[in-house]
Amino acid sequence: MATRLWTFLTTDIRDLVSLDTADRAADAADAVLGLAEVLAEEGPNVQKLAPLVNQLDSLLEALNSPLGKLVGATLPFVSIGTGLLKFYLETTKKEPTLAQSVALISQAAYLESFREFVKQHPKVEQWLNAKDSTPQAQAITPAVTALGNFELTDKEARFATLYFHQSALAIAFNDALKARLVQLGAKPEQANQMAEAIAKNTNRHMRTAIADAAPSIQRMAEWYRTGGDQVFEKYLSIDSYLDEAIAPRPHETVFAEAFTFNDIYVPLKTQVLTPAGEANDSKESFVLEAWAKQCLNDPTKAGQVMFVQGGPGRGKSVFCRLFADWVRRHEHPRWTPILIRLRDLAVLSNDFEETLAKAIDRDFAKTDPGWLSDRNINFLFILDGFDELLMEGRTSGGLDKFLVQVGRFQEQCARNSEKNHRVLITGRTLSLQPIERSLPPNLDRVEILPMDDDLQSQWFVKWGRLIGQDPNYLKGILKDPRLPEQLQELAREPLLLYLLGAMHRDGALRLEMFEGAEGARAKVLIYETALDWVLTQQRPDWLNRDIAELDTESLRRILMEAGLCVVQSGMEFARIGAIEQRLQQDSAAKQFLETAQKKLATDETPLRNALAAFYMQSGRQGEGSIEFVHKSFGEFLCAERIVISLIDWCQPGRNREYDIQDAEFCWGVYDLLGCHVLTPEILELVLQLLMQHKSLATEKLFNRLYGFYQDWENSLFIESLTENFPLRKQHQLEAFSGSPREKLGIMNIDVFAGLNSLALILSIKNLKNVEYPRFYPFGDPEKLKNKDWTYLSFLRLINYSLCTSPTALIKIVGPHLKGIDISRQHLESANLSFLNLENANLRDSNLFAANLANTNLRYADFTGAKLEGIYWNKETNWDGVIGLDSAIGVPEVLKHQLGLNP
Repeated sequence: MATRLWTFLTTDIRDLVSLDTADRAADAADAVLGLAEVLAEEGPNVQKLAPLVNQLDSLLEALNSPLGKLVGATLPFVSIGTGLLKFYLETTKKEPTLAQSVALISQAAYLESFREFVKQHPKVEQWLNAKDSTPQAQAITPAVTALGNFELTDKEARFATLYFHQSALAIAFNDALKARLVQLGAKPEQANQMAEAIAKNTNRHMRTAIADAAPSIQRMAEWYRTGGDQVFEKYLSIDSYLDEAIAPRPHETVFAEAFTFNDIYVPLKTQVLTPAGEANDSKESFVLEAWAKQCLNDPTKAGQVMFVQGGPGRGKSVFCRLFADWVRRHEHPRWTPILIRLRDLAVLSNDFEETLAKAIDRDFAKTDPGWLSDRNINFLFILDGFDELLMEGRTSGGLDKFLVQVGRFQEQCARNSEKNHRVLITGRTLSLQPIERSLPPNLDRVEILPMDDDLQSQWFVKWGRLIGQDPNYLKGILKDPRLPEQLQELAREPLLLYLLGAMHRDGALRLEMFEGAEGARAKVLIYETALDWVLTQQRPDWLNRDIAELDTESLRRILMEAGLCVVQSGMEFARIGAIEQRLQQDSAAKQFLETAQKKLATDETPLRNALAAFYMQSGRQGEGSIEFVHKSFGEFLCAERIVISLIDWCQPGRNREYDIQDAEFCWGVYDLLGCHVLTPEILELVLQLLMQHKSLATEKLFNRLYGFYQDWENSLFIESLTENFPLRKQHQLEAFSGSPREKLGIMNIDVFAGLNSLALILSIKNLKNVEYPRFYPFGDPEKLKNKDWTYLSFLRLINYSLCTSPTALIKIVGPHLKGIDISRQHLESANLSFLNLENANLRDSNLFAANLANTNLRYADFTGAKLEGIYWNKETNWDGVIGLDSAIGVPEVLKHQLGLNP
């Protein structure tokens, strides 16, 4: 049996009270106000309430009054709804049915949600107030009046109490509200968005009303008895999360400036990518925020992961924090944003939903096992920094597996109406190269472009307004033809543009500084200048006055050590205690800290003051840890720290070849390189910094590292019973660790030390294009000339690296194998995918069933090589290869592809 929303009240009390059916209120809001006053002062007074009830077609008739006045009256809508239930019970002596209870409570809750929405959006409130005096506001909206006759069944009522926004009630209420708003002059799409948000939020107010009216609606209260409190707590937990973790993000200050990210941010433009990660030139560039908004509300893309990639400093993280808050302000509760920095994930679970719950670390995600199956809540998970997951030592097994989990989760959400969630993930482009083939197919990929002239001009205007300067002044400096073209291009990266602007403001930027600076050199010069600027001009007021007077070089060494510690931690933060312990090995820095401590004459830690000097903040582990505000700063300082040691290692000693003896040198390699340290970004910085040292004995450094690698290849260190450097490094990392990351085993440490040293050797060899005689890192082919078997060295290296990660060798060494001699190697079934084997010597090697997918084989020599059963794909580069005519078992398909058939 169906119940009408309002007429059940008037029908059931008509025989008990004499009512004048013609007595109507001139203003529905006045009638609702009258109900509130009577209920508050006299309770369920039949004689006074009945006439007021009869004046309304429904409680939502209040929407036919001027809405600005309705919102401003601050009527207790929920109390009115529960009061009318008590009135009905006492008047008729009948307990209201579930449908009758929902009919009244839902109207009150919807009005409360409407008022709350308007109060949260001041522009909407201003618009409604302005409309109150117009003829449209005085007119009646028929759709609102007709709500009193809406019929509600018990089944629909039960559904509405659980998922109001998807119920027939919500559709009817939304249609009435939209009609009213359009009548007042709103655009239909705007009215629809408002109505959806209001309906989404109605459920929580209904539950509050049910709790208040429990004595009067025992049937409904009993139906709610199980799980009601948990639902209230869940909504409260979500609200707290949004207030504490999302709302403040845009208003955080940019480094040490007085302005915020919201003050300086300009929209980013992006390029559509193909599934293979290539630019889709048939599509024009567009604003990232507009794309994300369109994808979020496009039901045809419900199964697609919004995938945003870009280089360092392009603005990915700032976009995430601003977009998360935009969703909170404009889309919640239709969409509830969850922002997760992937660098903060200590452990990745095999189950993505479990990873999410641990990352959020809030009551709504921890106490309710069905938190992702609540139809009332649609989450937008914004995962920032997938490249942070390249750090080894996490349970999941790597970035590729994590992204597969993400893709599978999004597909499940598209198929399951109980999980209408979306995922947006960002990260650095370069980190995807080794795993392109294993990326899930449901990625909607875009790449952030450098700022074009229009966006750069917008930034200059904001910058000029913030610092009180003509925006054309800085623009003129950065467009000066004397400035190297590469540096002008770097000024299109938001982070570097800020650094250039800030240094110019403080007088630390001069055009002549950058003469001749090209490529990576220009970027290094910016960071070096920024570091000097921070330590000498920008931050002395942050430091204790006595500390600031001490030498800048010691401060710089401290920050380098902090950079190394942060990168080695694999978590983007490091314990201050770990930095202090490392600094004990540096006599100058140690003396600096001891002198500073004496000058302070307090218990304050001088190291903490020093670390505050360069864009650092308390880490996730609390006051005992620090992290760089932007990852790029830590990477640059880590690179500087590595270069310091590389130069020290090749310095001549008194009466001996090297000042640093072999044992100390070998430990130094493990100490610096026995982790996932040499990322492509850091290695590029290391090489550029090395090139700046004109007096660097490159050949000595090469020979010393090569000697270490040969000993490492022979397992000299990991099998040592006296001085086991991998074990010593493991103990150091355990002592330094303040995180629950998975323990890094001695084999992992040994692999990293070997691969990182080999990457350095190969890069230094190519640094000045110098030929180093007798350089055979994988075995001397001359010694094998008369052998009838091939050599195992390279295959052994590939297999040994697998104990750390399937892609460790590909990522660390793979890009630097150009021109390598791997002739006479046994490479049967070897995974050579994604390696750069351009100009490589593969003569007489056995490549039976080897994987050559995405391998660069340009000009490689395959003379006499065995190629039966090899696997390659369209990304394999065969340009200019030689020796295939004498190779054994070349597949016919490959011959046809390369035009080798006669």
